[in-house]
Amino acid sequence: MPNRTRDLGLLPSLIQVPLWLLAGALALIHPHAAPPTAPPLPLRFSKPPTEPIGPSSRRSGVTISEIHYHPAHRPDGRNVQFVEVFNSMPWFEDLSGWRLSGSADFTFPPGFQLPSQGYVVLAANPADLIAVTGATNVLGPLGGSLPNGSGTLRLRHRSGAVMAELQYRDSGGWPAAADGFGPSLVLARPSLGHGTPAAWEASRFIGGSPGRSESTN
Repeated sequence: MPNRTRDLGLLPSLIQVPLWLLAGALALIHPHAAPPTAPPLPLRFSKPPTEPIGPSSRRSGVTISEIHYHPAHRPDGRNVQFVEVFNSMPWFEDLSGWRLSGSADFTFPPGFQLPSQGYVVLAANPADLIAVTGATNVLGPLGGSLPNGSGTLRLRHRSGAVMAELQYRDSGGWPAAADGFGPSLVLARPSLGHGTPAAWEASRFIGGSPGRSESTN
């Protein structure tokens, strides 16, 4: 007669058979049975950390650092659109004859020098921008316009070479808050390049920070 106690002692080892092996056996017996599944893993997306303001290409240390293309509606009708330019180099840059072109247009006057770590603001209406924000080192007015939906900007050396270029949009991953809700576009990750939506963030302040770093605003 078989030893029933010894036979029953095999049950614990059967219970410990790996799940993948049981799943394979189940597939052989019932080929249409669904295999056991694990619960889905949660997906978390995070933005890259912000970077110090700096060059966005190897062409030049002078860069377009902020764009206020679609300000929030103002009851006083003042035009506070602007493009900010920053010199990240450890020396001044003579911008005589440099030009902003594309949707908006401006040519820097003879003798204009941008200090190291300095900002200059190119305003659609300099008087309006100064009155509203108190910005300094403001030039203008801009020719053309900064379209509310999509626009192209190029910063050109006096020789005509393009030193910085981008096409901003109000969709496709570009910061939505900069499209008429008050903030501006701020270059937050220059290493990604001007044309990359992830390189830009909506400013922390309504109206942006023309002519200064957001951290000192």
